[in-house]
Amino acid sequence: MYWYVLFVRGGAEEKVVDSIARNFGDKGIIPFLPQKARWFIGRGQKIIERALLFPGYVFVETDLRSGEFLALMDRYIALSSDIIRLLRSGTDQIAIPESERAAWDALLGEDKFFDSSEGLMEDEAVRVERGPLKGYEGIIKRIDRHKREAVVEIRLMGRAIRISVALHVVRKT
Repeated sequence: MYWYVLFVRGGAEEKVVDSIARNFGDKGIIPFLPQKARWFIGRGQKIIERALLFPGYVFVETDLRSGEFLALMDRYIALSSDIIRLLRSGTDQIAIPESERAAWDALLGEDKFFDSSEGLMEDEAVRVERGPLKGYEGIIKRIDRHKREAVVEIRLMGRAIRISVALHVVRKT
């Protein structure tokens, strides 16, 4: 499988996903929006909701190699008013490298959802007990216990990016 990333107009993510699924679903092109769990306070309670992991981006999964994907999608991308461009790494790499895709696959799972993790604070380090960050403590760069968030650093298209994900630290040891 290959993953490609489209940079789209803010707020048009669902529209682009629906359009690609409708026009190219029969050709094995599956668009998706990676999501994450996010804590917020509503009605005096802490609640988890789903939010886009990458607002302004649509991911596409397919068996098509880069040349085949471009041949099929290039005109569609150029004519769409909602798609700004196809992300590239360098001048010719348009698919997410296999090593990066495998890491994202492990963190997101089949449903492409970065669920909340749960851990313990030990001195200045966190030990994740449950969730997608278990075994990936090394990518955690910062923790905000009050917001129940962790900032993690991971590679996407050859660049190190930082994203906020849900992490509930249940106690300090």
